[in-house]
Parts: sequence; structure tokens; C-alpha cells
Amino acid sequence: MTINPARSPVLMRRAALLAGCALIVGCAGGEPVDDPTDPQTASGAIDGGVDAAPTPDPPGPVNPPQGAEDPPDDPQEPPPQDPPPQDPPPQDPPDEPCEPFTRLGVCSICGPDGAPQAPETDAQCPPVECGEELAYAQVSEDGDIVCYETRRDPGDAGGCLDVGVCATADDLCGETVRVEVARITDGPCAEMVGCAGLAPPEVIERIGQPCHTHGVCNIDGVCSAPPECEDFDPQVARRYCSGGYEGAAPWCEFFVDPPGDASCTAVCAAQGMICAAAWDENDNSCQRNDARGCDAAANDFVCRCRAP
Repeated sequence: MTINPARSPVLMRRAALLAGCALIVGCAGGEPVDDPTDPQTASGAIDGGVDAAPTPDPPGPVNPPQGAEDPPDDPQEPPPQDPPPQDPPPQDPPDEPCEPFTRLGVCSICGPDGAPQAPETDAQCPPVECGEELAYAQVSEDGDIVCYETRRDPGDAGGCLDVGVCATADDLCGETVRVEVARITDGPCAEMVGCAGLAPPEVIERIGQPCHTHGVCNIDGVCSAPPECEDFDPQVARRYCSGGYEGAAPWCEFFVDPPGDASCTAVCAAQGMICAAAWDENDNSCQRNDARGCDAAANDFVCRCRAP
């Protein structure tokens, strides 16, 4: 005989109780709960009672699915964010105006508008020595005597450069300039005096005066006879004829009348010079006649000697 659970009140209450119990056990285990109103599950309860919920497996490591990649150990950090804007620093309050025409410090006084300003001078600034504004100096250059004048621009007068700043020599002293003011040939025909310290130069010329024994000072301040010509023995070189320079080498020409016979070579060698040319003389003068050899001896002739 088959009993229909839907028609038996006792069975229906029993099924409801079992269903409630199963619901509690099933929710705790995480398993699905049989519906007691389902004929299949209800019949199981009638035949032998409700089966206990299966015991869940203990938790353990979960294996990732095939093909899944492990997350990176050091995930990329997000880009840095700009710092939030900051408030500007507080501004200092404006300086209080000073009392006009009062002293505030070195090179600083209060102007009529109540603001600091620099005076032209200040006794507390150290003195600035620029040296002499004008000076002369004499030097020798390539056989000449030259006088140079050293000039200095005095620059600005005053001891203050700016508010609170004293001027220095670089600020007050001007540029120094060197200017040639006189030049003479170093020799007996001109003389330079002065040109030292604050004394300006003075040139003394000796135009027409004898020089170097045999020469005369010309208008250019140069002696007509090189200095090498003045040391010839007057007992041999009786009369100076002329002289000059062949390039840089000086030469001297004399009427020669030695006590005995002599050659032009011998006369020049006595002065450390060499014979450049020789001529027969005319009437015991510097007037030349026929040319003669340097080594030909005679008692009078014209001889030209040149520095080697």
C-alpha cells in the first residue's frame, strides 16, 4: 500500500521539519538543499529519512587554471603626481620711510622723499690715491732718446659709489695713457733736459757746431761725421773729407799724408776698419784723381775706410 505524503498531515509536518533542518545544514555546508515538496526528495524522506549533507573538503591551495600567468612581483608604480600648489611665502612689509636729511650709515642718508640715498662723499670712506695725474719719463730706443708723458684721467670725484658702498680706485681713477712728446738722435748735436717726474722735456739743438772731431751738426740734429771717424790719427789722416753709412756700416773718407809711405789698407786697419776705395789726390786736398789699389803704398792719397 502506497501512502501519498501530500494527503497525510503527519507526514507533511514531518517533511516540513526535515526540510527546515536540511535547510539549516545545507546553508552551513554550502550545499544545495532538497526541496521537501519535491516528490523525489520527499519520497527519500519517507523511505529512510533525509540524508546528511556531504562534508566539504578541507581548504587547500587552489591551482590556477592552465595558461594563467603569475602576477608580476613588482607591479608598476603609478606615475608621480604633481605636488599640490603651495601658498606663496609671506611678503615682508614695506620699509618704513626714514626721517628726511638724517644720516643712516656709511654712504647712506635719508633723502627728502623719506628713502635712503647715497651722498657724493663720506668722511668714513677710506681715501683713494690715484697717483700723479701727469708724469714724464726718458727712455732710449734704437739710438734715439724719447720722452714719454704719462697722463691719467682723474675720473669722477666723490667717495660714494652707491647707497652703503664706498668708491674704490677702480671707480674713481681714470685710465692711464702713455704719449710720446719728444725725440732726438742720441749724439752730440742735440740734448734733452728735463723729462723726469713733473718736469717737461726741453731739447737743446747745436746746429752748425763741430761734432765727432771732423763733422758738423746739421739741421736734423745729426753729425755729418760718424763717431767712428773721430779716432783717426791726425798725423796720418790729415783732413776729413766726408763720411756716412753704407747700410748700417759707417764709412769715413780722409786725405791721408803719413810721415812715410803707407797703403789705404794699413791706414784703415789701424782703426779696426777695412779699405773700401783709394784714389790719387789733387793738390793735397780731398779732390780725387785716378783710382788706386787699396794695397798700393804712397805718401799722400784719398782713402775711404768702412766698418766691417
